[in-house]
Amino acid sequence: MRLVELYNKIKLLNTDKIVLIKSGSFYRTYGYDAIILCKIFGYNINNNMVGFPVFNCGRNVNVLNNLGMGVILINGDDIVNYEIVSNNYDKYLDDAIKCDLVNKKIENINIKVSQKIRDDINNYYKIGEFLNSI
Repeated sequence: MRLVELYNKIKLLNTDKIVLIKSGSFYRTYGYDAIILCKIFGYNINNNMVGFPVFNCGRNVNVLNNLGMGVILINGDDIVNYEIVSNNYDKYLDDAIKCDLVNKKIENINIKVSQKIRDDINNYYKIGEFLNSI
């Protein structure tokens, strides 16, 4: 079973927890959990996935637990469930999605500005004047 399939299977039963799957010397997560880890830890999302080294796992689980989020660690056949009384998963998910959407909009603006500058050097000066005015 591929990691993403295992993630989806476990996530269906644990929608309010971060699911982390060990793969070699990294833990990986996908989808919304990846967006949350991106927001909290600054990890890059690549192909809808975030990964971090195993040696960061204890620290990351502690941070997530302190923020009020439960975590499920999967290491082969071993599954460890870090339960949390107060669950803030939805709160951090909402914040992370908003941040992700803003970042995507900024990225699209940067691409369009770059295209305009390449199309006509006069656009460079017009864009500079516009940015200086705000």
